Parts: sequence; C-alpha cells; structure tokens
Amino acid sequence: MKRTQFLWNLLVTLAVLVILVGAFRLNSMRKQTARDAREASQTQMGTDQRLNRIIEFLEENLAAREAFQFRISNEPMLLSNVITVSGDLAAVQRQNIIRVTAIIGASQSTALVQYGGKNYQLGVGDTLAGGRVVDVQSEKIVMQFNNRRITFPVLGLSMSPEEAAKYRVE
Repeated sequence: MKRTQFLWNLLVTLAVLVILVGAFRLNSMRKQTARDAREASQTQMGTDQRLNRIIEFLEENLAAREAFQFRISNEPMLLSNVITVSGDLAAVQRQNIIRVTAIIGASQSTALVQYGGKNYQLGVGDTLAGGRVVDVQSEKIVMQFNNRRITFPVLGLSMSPEEAAKYRVE
C-alpha cells in the first residue's frame, strides 16, 4: 500500500510540474506574441529609410550598367584597337609586310597573318597581297607570287624594321 501511494504521489507531483512548466512557457510565448503585435501595429509599411536608400542605390547602379555600351569597331580582337603603338613597330604595321604571327592546328593548319595593319587567317589555297598560300607548316608558311616562292617564318608580334624589309610585298 505504501508503495502504491508513493507512486501515485510521485506521479501527481510530476504531472503538476509538467503543467506548471507548460503554463510558464505558454505565458512567455503569449507575452512575446503581444509584444510583436504591438510593434507590428505601430510599423508603417515602406517607411524603412535605410532599406529605401539601398534600393535606390541598386536601381541607379542597374540603370548605369544597362546604359553602358562597349564597342570596338571592326576587329575587336586586334590589340592595336586598344593599345596605341608608337615607334618602329607602328611603322612596320602600316607597311605592306606579311608577318606570320602564329600557326594554329596540326593536320590542316591555319596561319595567323598580319598584312597592312589587318589580321588574316590563311590556309592552303588562300590568297593575300597577290600571292597564294601553297604550304602551312608548324614554323612557317610558303606563298607563291607569280613564279616566285617566298617562305615566311613565324615571327610573332615582334619584328625589327630590318627584318620587316625582307618580307615586304610590293
């Protein structure tokens, strides 16, 4: 009997404690809800000045980006449209000199060639400056001008005026 009475007392005590803890939690949640409701009733929508400044800044930035137009006329990959070259190299670029700057590909190679200040992609059979490409190798191209064959080595973008004189096409 004592054991049964002890267990019932323990069970009732635990039940009362659980109910008190639950009531305490519900009361604190009710207070928080009431506080949030008071703050919400005093808040006016759309009056957050800091948020408005951020939105205005973003909208101005977006409008400026939409209005920006990037243009490079003719050949956008030609470096001379972006960088001004002076001195000997500029003089070489204006002359009628065939300069092989690179060879691309393995089996059917293409040569990147500058002539008269413009860039060209040439393969076997293509013509430039009155000559026809007859061979494209890894380090040179061969062109046929009437009865004369001229070999143009890959020189890259650097060439002295003396070297350029060797490859002048008249």
